[in-house]
Amino acid sequence: MNWNDVTANWPSVFPSLRARFPELTDDILIAVDGRRPTLEAAIANEQGMTPEDARAALAEWLEGPMPFDARTHPAQNDEAIRNSGKYVPDQEDVYSDDARFGDDDQVDSPDRRFG
Repeated sequence: MNWNDVTANWPSVFPSLRARFPELTDDILIAVDGRRPTLEAAIANEQGMTPEDARAALAEWLEGPMPFDARTHPAQNDEAIRNSGKYVPDQEDVYSDDARFGDDDQVDSPDRRFG
């Protein structure tokens, strides 16, 4: 993930940051307000690390996946919809045979609760 993703979803990354850096509190993270140098200083101070080690630890955390809470935040919906076309083959037909799912011979119930 990149730093823009982090700042765009700042409160949503708190749990992931606290899991990696347990000494960080919500109050500290709120005060940091998505500023990377401030976060690096807070990590160094609260975790008892040198500034270089804190910078490296944060860079390592950034190499991981975007936290689930941030990835599924409603603000991400538009981008996810825009990117969904990347996963559909060029010649895909929405009405094509989906036999591999094994339910082509079943009639959809008008009310899925009673299907």
